[in-house]
Amino acid sequence: MKLKGSNVLMFFSISLFLILTACSQEDKSAKSMEEIYHEEGIPVKVKTVEMSRMSKKYLYNAVLEGIEETSKCSMIGDRVEKIYAEVGDFVKKDQPIIKFPNGNPSIKYNQAKVAFENAQSTYKRYEELYKEGGVSKQELDNIKTQYEIAKADLEAVEQVIEVRAPIDGYITNIAVKETQNVDKDQLLFTISNTNILKAKIKISEQEIEYIKTGQKAYAKWKEYIIGGKVKRISMLMNPITKSFDATVEFNNALHKLKAGVTANIYVEEEIGDGIFVHRENILREGNDYYVYLTNNGKAQKRKNC
Repeated sequence: MKLKGSNVLMFFSISLFLILTACSQEDKSAKSMEEIYHEEGIPVKVKTVEMSRMSKKYLYNAVLEGIEETSKCSMIGDRVEKIYAEVGDFVKKDQPIIKFPNGNPSIKYNQAKVAFENAQSTYKRYEELYKEGGVSKQELDNIKTQYEIAKADLEAVEQVIEVRAPIDGYITNIAVKETQNVDKDQLLFTISNTNILKAKIKISEQEIEYIKTGQKAYAKWKEYIIGGKVKRISMLMNPITKSFDATVEFNNALHKLKAGVTANIYVEEEIGDGIFVHRENILREGNDYYVYLTNNGKAQKRKNC
């Protein structure tokens, strides 16, 4: 293949241009990072800092309890006939939870029921007689008193065989099963008001001066967090644990956390307002500390900022 003179010249020029370009790129890539930074500047990340409030956190571990918690025990020894609720159920005060048979001879339920029905019938009859003038007010009052006594006796017996919730709350424990024979004074169930949870923490002698009543706190269990405050702090150090007992209460209206779990309790001490820089952004030279600040697009080294 033959090339004319003009074509040869053009081919030579293009080849020379490509060679020179490649050499230029090789020279640029051959520069050290220090030379590139000197010519073009060092790339940095800039973060804006603003006035903020700084606080210090103190960590404790404690079991969470309902703000109000009560248990009921059996008043008789007998067989559990019926359980009306389960653990986790919300119950109202006086709602039946556990039922024992009516026929226990020690409580004489049938006798109390008959006595009440007779007293109730007599009282109604005397009310009608009093309206017609057949009996005096004193006679009616005496019959009314007998009726009220019989009613109270029956209610007392019913509370023994039908154990009811003493407060509004969630059932956190049922200690018996249906058909189980239980003894007198044996634990039956526990109810907790968990709208507010509390935790008892122990504050060391070194930390007590920084923890005050009313300080913000929060409880964390797994991924769940609820806020609260320090409610009470003992004025006297416990001689056994060498610590100060304190109670922290938390708002648990959404029932994120359960009573009985062990949670991390954080108490916050507010240090004050200021401009705070992360430790990783602070440089140390000898005994001095520095940060870099931007000024018209350039980084300037500042001491004790």
